[in-house]
Amino acid sequence: MSDNQHTVYFEGDIAGGFSIGQVKTNLIKLFKSDAERIGQLFCGERVALKKGLDLATAKKYHAVLLNAGALVTITAANDATVVPIDAPPAAQEEQRKAEPTYSWSLAPVGSLLLKATEKVKQVVVNIDISHLSLASIFTAEKAKATEVAAAPNVSHLSVAPVGERLVESRKQEVTELLLDLSALSIEPAGAELGNGARAEVKELQLDLSAYALLELGEETSTTRAAQAPAPEPPDVSHLALLPETEPAEDL
Repeated sequence: MSDNQHTVYFEGDIAGGFSIGQVKTNLIKLFKSDAERIGQLFCGERVALKKGLDLATAKKYHAVLLNAGALVTITAANDATVVPIDAPPAAQEEQRKAEPTYSWSLAPVGSLLLKATEKVKQVVVNIDISHLSLASIFTAEKAKATEVAAAPNVSHLSVAPVGERLVESRKQEVTELLLDLSALSIEPAGAELGNGARAEVKELQLDLSAYALLELGEETSTTRAAQAPAPEPPDVSHLALLPETEPAEDL
């Protein structure tokens, strides 16, 4: 079987001491590609960078990519297992320096992590719940369904006969109004009221001697004046117009 059956895979992981921006910049220079294509390698999925390599060439790719900050794996196609690759000593030392060191440790199970001064004193409250009990929700629903309301007491009520008034009729008491009408009397129909006193109306005297009534169809003076012919124009043949420079003589 041929040894040229190795594939270099990249899953978006970066080495310690590198940022994603640095790794992308290094891969752009390494593959002579653009930012959009290199950005697609960081999609979180497994991407094959190179296929059909022998183990030695695959390890060279691994070392170059590791120096650029990209963590890759080499898989043998015949058994689909990842080939363990030891990082170069320089890369191991660089990664060891980049890893932060902490002075933390794990406490045994059940240990108290808070100091005595950090603890909050809990006040124990004793509540008497002896009169309480737990009931099943199914029992409560069943009791609610079978519960019947008590019938109202109607012993003080009765049914009246048909046609009987249910509301007692009460007549309103009217107080008699006493009026003294002895000074008043009623006049017969057609009698004049007001003691027969009438206001005097003075007769209006008008002088109509200058007026006369026309016969039916007779024309008035206004109608005759409207129908009269126009007067003849005056004779101006002996008159003449003089120039403005010459003074006018008495005519």
